[in-house]
Amino acid sequence: NSTYVSDFYIPEIDLYVEYLGMMKSKYFEIYQTKLYFEYKDRYDKKEKYCVDNNINYLYDSNMIKIVETIKNIIQNGKN
Repeated sequence: NSTYVSDFYIPEIDLYVEYLGMMKSKYFEIYQTKLYFEYKDRYDKKEKYCVDNNINYLYDSNMIKIVETIKNIIQNGKN
């Protein structure tokens, strides 16, 4: 019952994954444009929705860190 969409969903471990690639942009970081704040606001709302609804949600602007975290969750059975 939500309009929020994540980048990936891994059903085997019931995990929604969000790659925050836009937040990694040096342009966004330096100039913090209107688009930056709109993106950040959407992300903050999505994160709050997941927390409020006990949804397993992983997010980061570092894809390597995301992959390593997912591997760790699968190997250790922790979410």
